[in-house]
Amino acid sequence: IIDSPGVLSSDGMKQDACNLASIQKFYQEHPEVANCKPNIIFVLINAGDRRFDGPDSTFVKSIKCLRKLNLVDSKNPNVVGVVTYAGTFARRKEAWVSKFESKKEHVKKIFLKYLNIEAD
Repeated sequence: IIDSPGVLSSDGMKQDACNLASIQKFYQEHPEVANCKPNIIFVLINAGDRRFDGPDSTFVKSIKCLRKLNLVDSKNPNVVGVVTYAGTFARRKEAWVSKFESKKEHVKKIFLKYLNIEAD
């Protein structure tokens, strides 16, 4: 398990550039993983984020950064979207399911558009 900082850090773009460079260097130079792709990459999605699907949204920017790292395996997709704070969708089960499915479909479209992978 390799735990790395995410992107769009509260410390700013300079820190993001350092984080991305470190991740990229690790996957290029580490003797055990050089030129390999990770088995799984978790992408966290805040359920309360209502502006996550525009080209300049925080979520899409983070997906674009992930693409630049060249770690996504389009033949054997290794990206998993994890919805956090899902309890904030709704109290009634029917409303919750509807909002969750809507968010899931948006995420699937974004993964396809920016990472060229089809999500289940």
